Amino acid sequence: MSPIEVYCPYCRAGFEAPDSQKAGLASCPECQKAVPVPGGPEPLFWLLLVGVLVFGFGGSAFLFFQVDTLLGITVFVVTLVAVVSWLLAG
Repeated sequence: MSPIEVYCPYCRAGFEAPDSQKAGLASCPECQKAVPVPGGPEPLFWLLLVGVLVFGFGGSAFLFFQVDTLLGITVFVVTLVAVVSWLLAG
């Protein structure tokens, strides 16, 4: 893991933030303000998230209207909990 170069938008100072702060906030050593660190989830993350949303919620709607209402509600709730916990943990 290599450090990420960050430039403070407030005082224009440049500094390095650890890779663990990617897509987070770092404190500028010059002005002590919170500065966003570049980076974020990989495209595969978004592809998987969209797939889970489409198949999870689409499948729950199909089950709800065509097969069994309780099973559809169960799949919907499980999918919703999984997506929310995944987003909060990420």
